[in-house]
Amino acid sequence: MKHGLHYENATAASLGLVRASVFALWLGLFAYHWPGVIAPVPELFVTRGIWLLLPRTVVEWLISPQWMAIFPWVFVPSVLAAALGLKPFRLWGPLALLCILILDGWYMGLSSFVYHARGLALVMTGVLVCSPSADGFAIGGGSRARTRCEASAYGFPLLLMLVVALLCYTMVGVHRFARGDYRVFDAEVVRAWLLMRGQGPFTYGLVVANSPWMLWCFSVGFFICTVLEVISLACLRWRTFAYGWLIFFSIFHFLSLLSMNIFFWENTILLWLLFVPLGAWMRTRESRSPRSVS
Repeated sequence: MKHGLHYENATAASLGLVRASVFALWLGLFAYHWPGVIAPVPELFVTRGIWLLLPRTVVEWLISPQWMAIFPWVFVPSVLAAALGLKPFRLWGPLALLCILILDGWYMGLSSFVYHARGLALVMTGVLVCSPSADGFAIGGGSRARTRCEASAYGFPLLLMLVVALLCYTMVGVHRFARGDYRVFDAEVVRAWLLMRGQGPFTYGLVVANSPWMLWCFSVGFFICTVLEVISLACLRWRTFAYGWLIFFSIFHFLSLLSMNIFFWENTILLWLLFVPLGAWMRTRESRSPRSVS
């Protein structure tokens, strides 16, 4: 039997696996970045993103040493509980989301290079908190009657997250064509970017910049990339195109890392979670496992 994208084969367990993966990703981001945001100098902090909605006194309190000493003891238990799907998830989920928004505000406010690599992860976290994502693949499991009767309740959140992910790419391509920003297709402009961004841990960009035929391939690749971004929503209609699109952008993100030291690894992981039909795989495993007789 052929299976489509993840949302078409969703079960409580497969949605729960996405929940566990997304919150585990945030735990990993916290462990990696936290030492760098301890006790920031308030004068160096720039209020950005959702923090602009907060009064300045609240912002000052959130970046104070007192709050930052407490924060890990709130963040880690709540996000870990959400990842495990511990009951009551309606308590742990919103608390974890609040902690994640605070952490993201720190990242944005202390970053000299402002971009939002975690945008999709934030949206997916919000959707998971508002959906029945703790009914399966969770400590203690979920209601069997509920997971049988409301199968569509697990597919819709995955579809919503997938549409948001595709729109993120679509907007980039449409914006480039709408503004006539074709510089990314010009070999000399690409070469300048490779020389500038190729000075990091990975220096393969310098090799490409000094090779005329590789530089031409990169320029053509950026054009193909933009076209695929514009038609990203076609992934919802054609399965073969969807998997080709997924592989192309996975390779694109890895090439960006090797050539320009830019790697949207969060997006790469999340896209595979949204595309691969884990629901069908997990149903197959469940059908092979022995059933208990009551």
